[in-house]
Amino acid sequence: MKTCCDCKQTLPLELFIQRKRRQRDGTVTLGWHCYCKPCQSRRTNAWHKQKRAECRGLRPAPSQIAQKKRRRRMRELIFQAYGHSCACCGEARYEFLAVDHINGGGRQHRKTLGKGDSGNRFYQWLINNKFPAGFRILCHNCNQARGHYGQCPHEREREQMERTRMSLVAAS
Repeated sequence: MKTCCDCKQTLPLELFIQRKRRQRDGTVTLGWHCYCKPCQSRRTNAWHKQKRAECRGLRPAPSQIAQKKRRRRMRELIFQAYGHSCACCGEARYEFLAVDHINGGGRQHRKTLGKGDSGNRFYQWLINNKFPAGFRILCHNCNQARGHYGQCPHEREREQMERTRMSLVAAS
């Protein structure tokens, strides 16, 4: 006979789940779950129902909400330090902005920060290092173009306009 930790009823051992516990020395001991089978089933179903709701986005977990707020606060601090718009094209919508490593090497830098949520680790690194030089705010389009093609189309357009202006000045 054993007493369930949930319903507090004293029940025969057949109504409890037997489990094995591996000790630190490698030996295995047999024991019984704290909850009877009906209570364990009810608790497991409730847990899975809650997790399914969280996964569907019906009710985000409190930790997810706190993490989003923390990430937004960190981004705002970074934007205050480096600017609130794209240094290349002037895009100012918050959702489109990212931090750029001016001299490249962003992938290698994120690898040095460790595995996991590299975006948050990178933001925290910037804050902890008091917003060092060598970074700027770019929109995702400009940042991707620089990463893939080495130059943003806006930069190319500005260079062409400058060459045209210089040739007009030289011709006159």
